[in-house]
Amino acid sequence: MRCRWCYEEGHNQRTCKAKTEAYAKAVERRPDCGYTKQRYQERVKPTKRTLSATRCGYCQKQGHTRRKCEILQGDIAFAIKNYQDRILVAAEWLHRTPVGLGSMFGQMSTSYYPVKKSEVSHFIVTDFVVLPNLSRKLYITGKTSPFGTEGRSVAVAIRKYVKHPDYQKNSTWAPYVVSASKVEFDIDAWVARELSKSEERARALFTRTGTKRNDQRQYEFQIHDQHIEDFEAAPADHYDLSRMEKRAKQYSYESLRAEALADFETTDA
Repeated sequence: MRCRWCYEEGHNQRTCKAKTEAYAKAVERRPDCGYTKQRYQERVKPTKRTLSATRCGYCQKQGHTRRKCEILQGDIAFAIKNYQDRILVAAEWLHRTPVGLGSMFGQMSTSYYPVKKSEVSHFIVTDFVVLPNLSRKLYITGKTSPFGTEGRSVAVAIRKYVKHPDYQKNSTWAPYVVSASKVEFDIDAWVARELSKSEERARALFTRTGTKRNDQRQYEFQIHDQHIEDFEAAPADHYDLSRMEKRAKQYSYESLRAEALADFETTDA
């Protein structure tokens, strides 16, 4: 958290000692200024707020603080479950992917100093990462290392190249597959490693930043709650019941798995 008055870390304007001292000096300079006196008194003797008037910085509802927000705790648990489900789906996906560990990618890069020069850099996939951000789909990124002494490291959205092997083949700037490979590696150990860090990574998404817009509840959680309420309230003969059910369960493990493994439907046929 960074104070917008003194720009120091660890507090906000409300508790900033430097701002209080600035108002104290202003009162000394202008003792007859009622506005300055009022603002200074508000800082040294803040008005106590009742619990009913307290507004949660996360869910924006009154009657509690962010620390005791049940909606926040529920969202954290939901985000952790969603992240862990995507890791498990990724493990099954990695068992089947033809563009796996050891695949070589190329990318054209251009430098302009001292003269314009274009060359192809090559890099090898050395690891896989699933981001903790709440998602209805599996986004798996290939971490790479330069091939030999040339090239540079980049992050590659692996799934695109499984569905379309020639993806970005003729691009002058984006990575493309030079040689698909599938070096065997211990996927169970990878899953254990990722799961051991999953809760910490997911919880980090809810860390306070001090910015009101960023600290409020994400739209994805709100709309997901609405989809569940709509589905549960819908009558059994509702004309759009199947679509409502699909939306209500779009973050489930079964939905994530079906979406990810659809990559191999054409290749397996």
